[in-house]
Amino acid sequence: MRTWIALAAALLAAGCKKEAAPGSPGAPASTVEQDALWELAPAGAQFGVVASARAVGMAEGAWLAIRELIADAPELADAERTLSRELVETVGTKHPTLADLGLTSDRGFAAFHVEASDGIVLVLPVADRDRFLAKVKGKRGDPGEKGDRIKDLTCRDVDGRYTCAQPAELLDKLGKGKLAGKLEEAGARGDIELAGTFPASDGKKGPRLAAVAQLAKGAVVVRGVFGGIPDEATEVLGKPVKPRVDGNRTVGFAVFDPRPLVEKYSRVRLGKVTLAEVGEALAGPITVAMPAGDPAIDLRVPLADPELFESLVTNCRALPPLRRLGAQADEDGCSVEIPPLGIDVDAWVEKKELRIGRRKGGGRAGSSPMSAIGEELADGEWTFALFGHGTALAFDNPRFFDMLRKNAPQDALVGLRVMSALNEIGLAGRLKGDAIAFVASFRTLWANPDEVVKKLLRIDLDDVLDGAAAKKAKDIAAAHPDAPFAADHAAGANGVVAMTAPVGLLAATAIPAFLDTRKKSRKPEAVVQLQKIAAGAKAHFDAHAMFPIGTVGPSPAATCCTGAAGRCPLDAAAWSDRTWQALGFAMDEPHRFQYAYRSEDGNTYVATATGDLDCDTIAIEYKLYGSVDKSGHNVITRIEEPPPNSD
Repeated sequence: MRTWIALAAALLAAGCKKEAAPGSPGAPASTVEQDALWELAPAGAQFGVVASARAVGMAEGAWLAIRELIADAPELADAERTLSRELVETVGTKHPTLADLGLTSDRGFAAFHVEASDGIVLVLPVADRDRFLAKVKGKRGDPGEKGDRIKDLTCRDVDGRYTCAQPAELLDKLGKGKLAGKLEEAGARGDIELAGTFPASDGKKGPRLAAVAQLAKGAVVVRGVFGGIPDEATEVLGKPVKPRVDGNRTVGFAVFDPRPLVEKYSRVRLGKVTLAEVGEALAGPITVAMPAGDPAIDLRVPLADPELFESLVTNCRALPPLRRLGAQADEDGCSVEIPPLGIDVDAWVEKKELRIGRRKGGGRAGSSPMSAIGEELADGEWTFALFGHGTALAFDNPRFFDMLRKNAPQDALVGLRVMSALNEIGLAGRLKGDAIAFVASFRTLWANPDEVVKKLLRIDLDDVLDGAAAKKAKDIAAAHPDAPFAADHAAGANGVVAMTAPVGLLAATAIPAFLDTRKKSRKPEAVVQLQKIAAGAKAHFDAHAMFPIGTVGPSPAATCCTGAAGRCPLDAAAWSDRTWQALGFAMDEPHRFQYAYRSEDGNTYVATATGDLDCDTIAIEYKLYGSVDKSGHNVITRIEEPPPNSD
């Protein structure tokens, strides 16, 4: 799973075969198509996503580039076999294109969510209706019927666009929504646009989002506003600050003011001092500048009270992590040598500033122009910001690669391959009231001309681990001085690798949370179906003054992990027992849980839903308890959910 997340993240902007020359992402020349799609929003729509035909075509180009990379990379052989098998099972081919699915890149796409009915509307770029229905196992409607059926979706042509909805009544409400106005808060337009309000669990107004993705070959810039942020989150963010940049000699930078955060958690201790003491010693934001050339860092923090930090750095060996790294301290500061990375890091206090970097200078200096988005972030004032560009292929340290070859797990090696495809990353946000206005950028090697891309893709993982990649990358940059890769190679590995580290830390936290949320998104199946059992039991009680008596299940008998994609297939026989019939209960679509019911006296019953969501042999169980109150007339039900994160 981590492999697929890494590939998706690093190759999101892989490129589009249709666009011959690289360019900087910007607003599309025309938004006529996006405007028309927004106008289709149904009444009551809370959130919408719109993509232009160009975006659909670029998505196909990115997909083809990813498939090409996976197919040609030996370290991804297992992933290639798994993906190919799943694609064949799902759509009948290992290399599906839009045309294979009955779709086209000549039309856009839209999706809208209606919270009140938990409904959805999809506007799909269908070119071959029969082929599309065959691929998705849908049923074409007869002339006298209202539309095609794709599982719970009802689909029909609406003004020349193939539109699907669930419930079907939403098709009659198209064009009556007001989402287009919510997009205006983003302050920009793009080929992919999102706007609306997220549902809130407490019934109050949820957070809002207005964002656009501006696309270019191998690159994307996302601009938008995320609003409705609670006070407890905004109060830990400082005032906007301009990054510290030294022209083209800076290939990466970051800025963040930790003082509000330190103040909020002032009682936390760091060894012998509290965060309150640390906060009082700080006089400004943390700024980081990464110079072009050899690996190095230049981190600075203005100090109101240098004495505290002088004590910390001259006694750095008292901190266990630094002591384990072999840190050395004297009256001038602290030094840590990291031989595998070829980095010497010093910490010292100079002119009321905490400095972390290379105190004595040295190393290979360089210069490389920033991209347009890099200059934009460098010139702005931000509550937080980070940016870096370059190429990991410029890193040349045999000792480091030998260590990787001997000790790194396969996922780490795959991550190294992914890292070599990344050339720029940026993220910046500015607090405005209860909202964050943000800009994010992402550029890959596919932003280069096709000839350069082909050469770079020939550099495989063995080249990296054998130390041959740096020489090959240097030759490619020299042969194509006008390509973006030439500027990235001149920047070195410093900016892109260093500035990806915070994103990696964020991913390490966010990915498990996403997977847990993904699991939770599956759990409502059990709750919904148990509620159906409860409704059936109540209906039987109302008619016969008792619940159905009997024991049945688990149904089906085999765990759902034996089915495709971890789902139990449809099986009418599994629900033929007289007890299920009395409850009026049966599953009419593939599902992830097995169900059981037991009542011995007709006055109480217990129903269960058991499922192994990850198919890792760890199952969870939801229980439904039904009974009658003291009057003997009112049915009482209660659902007991499994402990959080128990699967």
